[in-house]
Amino acid sequence: MGTVLGGLTGYWTTYKALNDWISRRQVVMPAPRLSIAVLPFENLSGDPAQDYFGDAVVENLTTDLSVNIPALVVITGGSALTDRNQRIDPKRIGQELNVRYLLLGSVLRSAEQLRINARLVDAENGEQLWADRVDGSAADLLKLQDQVTSRISSSLQFTLPIAWMRKTQMTTTTLLSM
Repeated sequence: MGTVLGGLTGYWTTYKALNDWISRRQVVMPAPRLSIAVLPFENLSGDPAQDYFGDAVVENLTTDLSVNIPALVVITGGSALTDRNQRIDPKRIGQELNVRYLLLGSVLRSAEQLRINARLVDAENGEQLWADRVDGSAADLLKLQDQVTSRISSSLQFTLPIAWMRKTQMTTTTLLSM
């Protein structure tokens, strides 16, 4: 009986030590070189019936960025948010989605006018790298949606590679100065 209890105690001690060691050694995979999550645009009007426009812009941006920027990994970040209007923690979202950049935005409708704001954020430090605003008429939503998508996608074709090159140069300079 003593041998069995001693064996079980040894087994349990080894199991617990190994389990503790494994839980402390979580491997964090680095985000792909050029990667972005397009998060749901915040509806500033307060009318849930207006969510569709921001959702359509996000959907189109995800497609445009995937097609127009070579080597860019693009994902939608809706699954990372439990509430679309919650405060964003760029580091947490970036780690959860394994991306370097986040595209955040908002939509505000006032009568027949729409204002769409978008901003690119570095997911590692929360720094805003780029921002733009588009105003337009709600009379032709598809035309406005295409205008917004095209403008943001075109801007990011230049902004993302430049941001990545700056970050790479800063990292290289830091490593060389050590």
